[in-house]
Amino acid sequence: MTMLKARQEEEKCRLESRFRADMAAQQERMQNLMKANMEKLQNEKQVVVDQNKALKNAIENMQRSLNEKNNQIESLKRRI
Repeated sequence: MTMLKARQEEEKCRLESRFRADMAAQQERMQNLMKANMEKLQNEKQVVVDQNKALKNAIENMQRSLNEKNNQIESLKRRI
């Protein structure tokens, strides 16, 4: 009977240890997954920011060009 209890206690300790190890591994996997998701979102956000900067620069260049053309038109009107 004592031997049976000792074996049961050993099995219990082994299972508890395995459970803790499995939980730690699961937690690490979850942290890695969250980190990967955050990095992906940050990269996607950076792509959007870069696109917005490019669009802003393109619009500013177009506006500058339009202003130059309007100035040329005004100058031509004054000559007429």
